Amino acid sequence: MAGTDSYVEFVLEQLAALDGVVSARFFGGVGLSCDAVLFAMIMGNALYFAVDDVTRPKYVAMGSSCFSYNTRKRRVDVTRFYAVPAQTLEEPEELVALAKESIRVADAAKQQRAGASARRSRASRALAKKK
Repeated sequence: MAGTDSYVEFVLEQLAALDGVVSARFFGGVGLSCDAVLFAMIMGNALYFAVDDVTRPKYVAMGSSCFSYNTRKRRVDVTRFYAVPAQTLEEPEELVALAKESIRVADAAKQQRAGASARRSRASRALAKKK
């Protein structure tokens, strides 16, 4: 479920110190990107930042939980995105610091996926040459 327009606007105002943050509707929500790196999403009226194994414990310690949704058969936990606590939304400096960290995490994951894709492409070309 997409965030309300006023909530999205509020989040963008709180992140105003970050140049280049843009929002776009996606998958029933709103994605936030910076320099073509998707680092956050708004689902309902909750903001989720990208995390990794290093940054996730910080969110858990703040009492945050991962994004999740229900299918007909089960609940799906998306451990790549954790909710930003409401009190953090009220502190722009703290929010921007977490956002910068999230951008680094998301960019590293994007680079890793790109590298894996390139390796698969090279392997596919090598196999095609052998045939």
